[in-house]
Amino acid sequence: MRKALIINPHRIDDLSDVLAIARAEGKRAFRTAENIRVPPDANLPRDELGNYIVVVELHSSPGVGESRQKK
Repeated sequence: MRKALIINPHRIDDLSDVLAIARAEGKRAFRTAENIRVPPDANLPRDELGNYIVVVELHSSPGVGESRQKK
């Protein structure tokens, strides 16, 4: 599952900050504590206002849900 986020560049120093914010906001958007990833082919375009447009996806490793159910 994927979602697109718009991130305001205010108080962002470099692209690692953008990725960290995208992962944190992705967790809120998906309402999960699972890992969120930004696909490696993402080029982080900017809109006409200077905001970053970032696509994030829910990255759950196989078997994680199964082990939780067994406990």
